[in-house]
Amino acid sequence: MRDPGRTCVACRMVRPKSEMIRVARRADGSVYVDAGGKGDGRGAYVCDNPECVAAARKRGALGRQLRAGIPPEIYDALEGK
Repeated sequence: MRDPGRTCVACRMVRPKSEMIRVARRADGSVYVDAGGKGDGRGAYVCDNPECVAAARKRGALGRQLRAGIPPEIYDALEGK
């Protein structure tokens, strides 16, 4: 079975879903890191490397994609992975 491609919000590279980290926004507006990749809500993907996480934080790319404010704890969790 083929791994579906997803686009990183920071570098815009298409990579297999298994190499990406999904961040999602639930209907109530809460934002969380979706480690399993199948959680509910609108999702955005970022590469699993520190450069892309830093670029997404600097540009506000995750917040724009999810149409929500991203708490600093989310970026801290992404950088700690």
